[in-house]
Amino acid sequence: MTGHMGGRDQARLSQGGLVALSSGAGVALFDRAVVVDEPVVLASPLDVGALRGLVAGGGLPGVLRGLVSAPVSVARRVVDVSAGGGDVSSLAGRLVGLGEQERERFVLDVVRSHVAAVLGHANAQAIDAERPFKDLGFDSLTAVELRNRLNSATGLRLPATLIFDHPTPNTLALHIRSQVLVSEGVSEAPTLAAELERLEGVVGSASAEEVVSHRVADRLRALLGKLEGAEPDSDDTGDDDLDGATDDELFDLLDGELGTQ
Repeated sequence: MTGHMGGRDQARLSQGGLVALSSGAGVALFDRAVVVDEPVVLASPLDVGALRGLVAGGGLPGVLRGLVSAPVSVARRVVDVSAGGGDVSSLAGRLVGLGEQERERFVLDVVRSHVAAVLGHANAQAIDAERPFKDLGFDSLTAVELRNRLNSATGLRLPATLIFDHPTPNTLALHIRSQVLVSEGVSEAPTLAAELERLEGVVGSASAEEVVSHRVADRLRALLGKLEGAEPDSDDTGDDDLDGATDDELFDLLDGELGTQ
């Protein structure tokens, strides 16, 4: 079943603790599973070391959490790297104590680390912060995986459309930093000005096709309406609509935006 998968996809499966099986071994395990008198059977070899790494990163599915535990020392290191261990207040506290450039670098390091992990790279240095996620190799599955990891690391509730709302690691890091500080009532006026300057540059370098496909003009008008205290003309409910979408609908939307369909 996985014969069509490339090396990166196979590496992602391995990171999830799943060990590759030959067809013969898979059939043999299935034959064993059907005669076991249990309601649910998972007949599969697992990489406990990889599962332990998922525990440390907060990404292990609940159904598997009873199989492994993370050492305290590992958990502490992950809290440091993930900027607060999944609590918005502690992450904001870390950022408040930093200068503007240090804040930007700190959150960008968190984002790049999770991007590297999702894509199967050895370290964050392999991730170009200005390169679009689409060009880095993201598809709908990896987009959702990154969103889930960042939700766990930051304590925010980020949307599934995260990587095409903020199409590079750098713009995503700026968004996360702003969201964390705003949630704690910390002024980010200098950051807002910096983001507007960055936005001007991104829009100026975008192709006409990109501007149309991402409804850039409509979204900018809606943003202007909010700033002027008016309701946007569009009846688009954004993330509220996505809350009611099925998994398949979300993946179709993400693949369409990323051009991976």
